[in-house]
Amino acid sequence: MPNTVRIKRRASGSPGAPSSLANAELAFNEVDNTLYYGKGTGGAGGTATTVEAIGGNGAFVSLSGTQTITGAKTFSGTVALGSSATATTPTAGDNTTKLATTAFVTNAVSSAGGGTVTSVALSLPSFITVSGSPVTSSGTLTGTLASQTANQVFAAPNGSNGAPTFRSLVAADIPALSYLSSSGGTVSGNLTVTGDLTINGTTTNINSTNLVVEDKNIILGDVASPTDTTADGGGITLKGATDKTFNWVDATDAWTSSEHLNLANGKAFYVNGTMVLSGTALDNVTVDGGTF
Repeated sequence: MPNTVRIKRRASGSPGAPSSLANAELAFNEVDNTLYYGKGTGGAGGTATTVEAIGGNGAFVSLSGTQTITGAKTFSGTVALGSSATATTPTAGDNTTKLATTAFVTNAVSSAGGGTVTSVALSLPSFITVSGSPVTSSGTLTGTLASQTANQVFAAPNGSNGAPTFRSLVAADIPALSYLSSSGGTVSGNLTVTGDLTINGTTTNINSTNLVVEDKNIILGDVASPTDTTADGGGITLKGATDKTFNWVDATDAWTSSEHLNLANGKAFYVNGTMVLSGTALDNVTVDGGTF
């Protein structure tokens, strides 16, 4: 499918120019067959300073057909009136013979029928002036505390049949990393969780160099009742000199990037399975200027 570019248009209604155009924007009014152009930059949004007629029967003289011309016109060079000017000498009272292409009619005969007049100046209509120039982006819990009594640990029997002795519990009696306190702690070695892991905190910080996820699908915004409103602003933020974001924006119903998108060589943008934009071509696109 070839590309189609359409300019702003009016198919019915009133003749005349649109109330405004963007700078360098075109509009065609089919009512009076006139092409308009936004000339100059008038301010916010690139609005043109003026809207000028630049073509069509409503702006210029057509090459055929009946047309009313208004306003003063200036021509340079030779002016020929009539579709087939001829140098035929008119006869007395003749008002049908075309004027010659020269600025004079020679040997013209007066309407009164008398005499011969030479070098009669061409009388132009009042709206013509002949002068001037032409419009020119997990550790394992080891050890046992079964002998512990009141923060003490079994030491050794006092003799072979004597009573046992106890001493205070010291850190060395419990191997390091044998357990985690229910109120928190730090694991300084590897930790493997063979079951499901649920974290109910507010913030989860992962300070590793690489995050490897075997699952190929990551779910975001998984709340009890997800809606487009709860999804608004969701996405990915990469920290840099400024945040680099790729987010869902509910107001525009679209994924929105804060940065340029740069496709690798040979890649292109597709819409509904059809390529529309590559590094070398714009295909299958209709650019419509709308109506006025």
